[in-house]
Amino acid sequence: MGTPSSIQSMETLYGYRLVVASPDLPGHLQSFVARLPPGSGWTIDRVIDELTLFRYFTAFQPPHVIHQVGAAMRQGVTGGMLLRLGIAAFRLGRITRLRFCPACLVEVKRRYGEAYWRRCHQLPGVLVCPVHGRPLKASAVSLTGLGRHIYVAADRRTCPIDSPDLVDAHDQPLLTTLKRLARTSGGLLDKSRPIKTGQEWTQHYRGSLLRTRLALSSGRVDQRGLERAFFESYAG
Repeated sequence: MGTPSSIQSMETLYGYRLVVASPDLPGHLQSFVARLPPGSGWTIDRVIDELTLFRYFTAFQPPHVIHQVGAAMRQGVTGGMLLRLGIAAFRLGRITRLRFCPACLVEVKRRYGEAYWRRCHQLPGVLVCPVHGRPLKASAVSLTGLGRHIYVAADRRTCPIDSPDLVDAHDQPLLTTLKRLARTSGGLLDKSRPIKTGQEWTQHYRGSLLRTRLALSSGRVDQRGLERAFFESYAG
């Protein structure tokens, strides 16, 4: 749009200059949608569901937390949201550098005329592309080193082909396991997933443990058996 600075771009997009360019849980989305051209087809719910990591970070949250986080992203009052979701104590944490798959960049550039950052590549713990099964690469875009009000496109400059792989590209068993994890993680972005309370999730997993004989009807869990089964399932 020809704006000379990132601050003015933020004002154009949101009506407020100090909006933080968050790659996962952005705020002020109601103001953003209100400024889109008429007939764009983008609603506030569609933006949250299809362009953010809202579904991933709220996948196992109770309904009232999901409502609170969604309201915060609409209104822009996102202070304390990471603590509310438990992300601040999450062992993997949020990514610190945007990631990309070279094969995906080629495909979307051919299809749409320009590349873009894929959400499923930016999920914590996802190290390979869930589509191609190849290692993701670390882009030149550091989320801690750039200004808080800057948007950066996915192009040859930010996604150089010689960027380092996140994992060993020659370890096929590891890549197979990581692809399965990537697909499972990406599935959390699906908006059709059922919303459950904490008690309902407890019943769900307790039932699974009972069916696999890793728990007794009394509720006691075979911790050693569960640990062994977990590592056997995910041992690349």
